Amino acid sequence: MKMKISFKNENLLAWLCLAFIVLATAAIYSSVGSFSWILGSDQELLIENATVHQLTGNKFFDIFLGTTAGRYEPLAVLSYAVDIAVWPSGVRGVHMMNLILHLLNVIVFFRLVQVLSRSGRVAVVAATLFALHPANAEAVAWISARSQLLGTFFLLLALLSYAYYADHSYLKKRYFRMSVFFFVAGLFSNPLLIIFPLAAIILDMMKGRDIGPAIKEKYAVAALSLIWFIIMLIISMNATTESHESLPGTLLSLVYYVYASALLLIRFVVPVGYVAFHPFPGDVTLVIAVVVVILMLAVAALWRWRKKFEQAFAAILYFLLSYMLIYIFSPGAAMVHDSHAYAPYLSLFFLSGLFFRYLLDELSSYRYSAVIISLILTVFVILLALTSYERKNTYKDSGRLWTEVIGAYPDHHRAFFMRGDYWAMNGAYEKAKFDYQQCLKRNPHAFMAMNNLGLIYMEEGDLRQALKEFNRAIEQNDRFYKPFLNKGIILMRLGNFDQALDEMNRAASMAPGQALVFYNRGLLKERLNALPEAIEDFTTAIRLDPYRLIFYKDRGKAYGWMNNFSFAERDYSKAIELDPGNAELWFRRSLARTSQDNFKGGLEDALMAKKLGFPVEEEYIRGLARQVVEKDLPEVNQEK
Repeated sequence: MKMKISFKNENLLAWLCLAFIVLATAAIYSSVGSFSWILGSDQELLIENATVHQLTGNKFFDIFLGTTAGRYEPLAVLSYAVDIAVWPSGVRGVHMMNLILHLLNVIVFFRLVQVLSRSGRVAVVAATLFALHPANAEAVAWISARSQLLGTFFLLLALLSYAYYADHSYLKKRYFRMSVFFFVAGLFSNPLLIIFPLAAIILDMMKGRDIGPAIKEKYAVAALSLIWFIIMLIISMNATTESHESLPGTLLSLVYYVYASALLLIRFVVPVGYVAFHPFPGDVTLVIAVVVVILMLAVAALWRWRKKFEQAFAAILYFLLSYMLIYIFSPGAAMVHDSHAYAPYLSLFFLSGLFFRYLLDELSSYRYSAVIISLILTVFVILLALTSYERKNTYKDSGRLWTEVIGAYPDHHRAFFMRGDYWAMNGAYEKAKFDYQQCLKRNPHAFMAMNNLGLIYMEEGDLRQALKEFNRAIEQNDRFYKPFLNKGIILMRLGNFDQALDEMNRAASMAPGQALVFYNRGLLKERLNALPEAIEDFTTAIRLDPYRLIFYKDRGKAYGWMNNFSFAERDYSKAIELDPGNAELWFRRSLARTSQDNFKGGLEDALMAKKLGFPVEEEYIRGLARQVVEKDLPEVNQEK
């Protein structure tokens, strides 16, 4: 006799299972808070992105009115700023927010599947696979995948709201408005949301709605998606990059898209072979051609029998189109990142839940079939969880990540370049030089490796070798501003000011939006005693990056040399706002205030500088104290 579980009890059990899934997922990824940041996209999006530090109203507008690292994902960038403002632990807070977003996505995805399938079992299976699949480890553990997490969050909320609306559209118009709101919010997080109108139509088909009216009500949403697609395409095409990669043309890109899609489909079922960076192949090999042909035939077969395999066809269609959007709008030299599968896999997880239910129903007449199927699924899930637990550790730091990539692609130059950057930033210059040389061995035109080698030689004091590397970089790419700037800095150190100025002028003409170019040219003009021009360059640097205190500090020094002490005081005050614990800044403002006969303010600043550890001479403090007393005496006598 079979024991039947009521619909109410099944859903209660499903929610309990969801709670266990969330706790298990949190336990697996709990250590990501201790992870560092990864060189490359993390630098551009977070570490060196001034707009996400010390969030102000001006920065808010900067985030929404500009692009970051060739992307327009302002809500994702804004979320970094909020993390930094809320979490005092810096990068740890950003990592933990990635984990929180993943857990929220698991919960919303569970509810969406539950609504669509009207089955707690299907929802539990789909949510478990989504939560624990190792393909998602990168999205959780790599800071730069925030837009994938946040975009998926809004996509799931939009689809869930629309699913409620599709059930009772005549009663629940507010759910349609909610879905549009989440859709728009998602567009500002990730271009993936462009797929929402199509996904909503697929839901209409699943709900048995009349497709004609369903499509008509989405005209405005579809038009917005099309407009957004065009805008994102323009941004992507105009995105500037310092990469020395040779990217494939349009036809090859299409071939590699199909090939990458096939790889992701294979790894969905057989979760092995994960690497943080999969570069574009040099040539279309026989294996690639065979895989591409097989996938195209499979899709054609699904199209031929789409009515018989309607759900499978819809799932594969969503996967291919959503991954295509990510593939098009993801700048960089990677053919595919594991995190690219985060949102596209959703339909496959849903399909897996439906398939599990189908097996149970079809094999229900066989004894112990449910136990055997559930046992196989449990073992598979445990393997997924263990793989994810190990997989996440790849993203602890750049050295570990790029060493893994080198192991998988030992002939690809980029991995050596990125690991060289990691060694250089940690002061391991010999290891860095080795990796840069390995990069150049594989790609003799890697001008950025030449530039970075020059920086190491400059740090080591070998200016002649540094100049040689910068000149090599310029020979390879005379439109790359950094070697010109660095060459100018060396010539300035050598006292060749006129030639240094020529090099820095060229760098400024090539990179008018780079604050450091104008800052260094300002330092050079200081040495040339052209103080008004130096101040002009410092002012340009501040306009381009108004949150770097050294710009204010050095402009304040220049104002001081021009005896414009009020302006010097203003700059030191701004620098103190940015770093109130900097003792030198307090002392410099003390000097600026004293020069304006503000002895009381100068004394207060001097005492603060000494308290913070600056070696302020006692005679200076006593002298200021005497000046304060003497200045107040006439007022005291007058009162008497």
